[in-house]
Amino acid sequence: MVEEQKRRLEKNEAGTASPAVVHVAPPVVVTQTPVVAQTPVATPVPAESPKQRSTFIILGVFLGCLGIHNFYAGYEGKGLAQLLITLFLGWLIIPLLLVGIWAIVEICIIDKTADGKPLI
Repeated sequence: MVEEQKRRLEKNEAGTASPAVVHVAPPVVVTQTPVVAQTPVATPVPAESPKQRSTFIILGVFLGCLGIHNFYAGYEGKGLAQLLITLFLGWLIIPLLLVGIWAIVEICIIDKTADGKPLI
């Protein structure tokens, strides 16, 4: 390749050929990163702390008409029913009293979460 360039340069000096510009690209260096076998690492799942019965009782006493204690124990259906009854019919005295009695009864009866785990 160098010899071709010299010949072209000599021809250009003699005036027989048109000037040509030759660009030579720098050499490309390819590096490969080594492939490392990765073993899957098991990430520990944090253990769910047990639900406290005392928390369930306190939520039932103060927020029982809203069904918050049922949401805490995992009973979403009961909690939603108490919440909707209180929100839509709470301005009537009778439904509000019934939901309050319902919450007191649940505080006394329920001793397990919806998953079957005991309230400690």
